[in-house]
Amino acid sequence: MINRVVYLILYPFNDRDYDRFGLETVTRNGFDVEVWDLTPLIQPEILAEVQMTLTATGYVHRVFTDRQTASDAIAALDASSFVIAHVGYMLPSLFVYRALARAKAMYAVVASNAIPLAPASASPRLAWSKILHLTPAAVLRSFFHRAPSRWFGLRSADVVFVSTELALQGCRPVDATTRRIMVHAFDYDVFQRARIAPRPQCPPYGVFLDDFLPSHTDFIAVGGSPVRADLYYPRICAFFDKIEILSGSRIVVAAHPRSHYEEGRFGDREIIYGTTAELTCHAQFAITHASQSFSFAVLAEIPAIFLTMNAMVLSGNPVSVEFDERIRFMAEAAGKRPYNVDGPRPFDLGAEMCVDRERYSEYRHRYLKHPDSPDLPYWEIVSRFLRELP
Repeated sequence: MINRVVYLILYPFNDRDYDRFGLETVTRNGFDVEVWDLTPLIQPEILAEVQMTLTATGYVHRVFTDRQTASDAIAALDASSFVIAHVGYMLPSLFVYRALARAKAMYAVVASNAIPLAPASASPRLAWSKILHLTPAAVLRSFFHRAPSRWFGLRSADVVFVSTELALQGCRPVDATTRRIMVHAFDYDVFQRARIAPRPQCPPYGVFLDDFLPSHTDFIAVGGSPVRADLYYPRICAFFDKIEILSGSRIVVAAHPRSHYEEGRFGDREIIYGTTAELTCHAQFAITHASQSFSFAVLAEIPAIFLTMNAMVLSGNPVSVEFDERIRFMAEAAGKRPYNVDGPRPFDLGAEMCVDRERYSEYRHRYLKHPDSPDLPYWEIVSRFLRELP
């Protein structure tokens, strides 16, 4: 019988993840909960860049700084434990999956956050950029992701919690023996709670779904950024000035949860943390580059404006190219074209305020919630599954 749930994570734990990973729900369902933080072993370079708030209690929190200690602890997990691996399948985390292969505990991987991505096969620009910047490290990463996991002494995940079929694509180490449990995207749960919150009494506003674009820790991990901060912020603020005049709505910034902005970074606009779903529910429209939080605009059925700029459009930097193509693919999924804030095309507010409801419905089913997933909170689905295990 399962009586303990162990979360393996590769980002410093925080109050947002306490909610997102459903620790309260899992605990309420009778399980002891532990969070094992492997960030210092997998991506130590981000530790100096993050500022996290953690006030939640009622669970065991371990931070591992020695690889052998972590491997031994994971391998020693017995059949009374169930592991949820929020750890990407990559070379720096290979030791985690090798330890899981030795453990008697069942383990699950998570495939619950799909977004439209630009495959190189569908983007000649992206394919050419990858070829031009091909490195031995990139070849090794590609080989690792394509090779059968058994070549590295791994066993496939026992379970995958999956939101849609697209989310499952490329999910490793998953094979035909892995049991699929249909859930939905984390943001779907967040939105269901946000939409019943009281409507704020304030003037009309548009919400900027922030990507923390120049400084996101994901870019630190790959050694670059799509755009320099000195180019980015003046251009984005100038566009906000324009649309505030055209629309008559002020712009508020729904800050990315990993961001830490100094006052005035977006001019005199309000920067709000921790309520992106609520802000989007009641906004007149959303502005984004390629934020995963676009899902809130889809669920709220509000218009979305997708922005790019010359620093990405004209760049040969592979990080810039890949992010710009991600913007294009997400915009196309919504029935839109990205607007280049530096380009010659006039900004058409009327066209941007249209919503393609058919595309939004398709986005919901392709990326957020499978029609077969139960109409229950994500972690209630998981807890019920765990209770049914022998």
